[in-house]
Amino acid sequence: MSIKQQNNSIVKQFVNINEKPLKVEETAELLGIGRWGVLKRIERGLLPTHKNGRRWYVLKSELMDYIRNQ
Repeated sequence: MSIKQQNNSIVKQFVNINEKPLKVEETAELLGIGRWGVLKRIERGLLPTHKNGRRWYVLKSELMDYIRNQ
């Protein structure tokens, strides 16, 4: 098994692979705040995020868990 296959199997254990990640703009809309508010919360480490290249993404399930636990 290649390293890429191992990494993919590890990721599948933790993340629903069929879940569409939310962009910053979509996250802002769900939270009822502006885009910059989301970026500030990401910068401070307050939101559960994932980075792909230069773009930040939030999984909706993780965002809902975050909101429930606040």
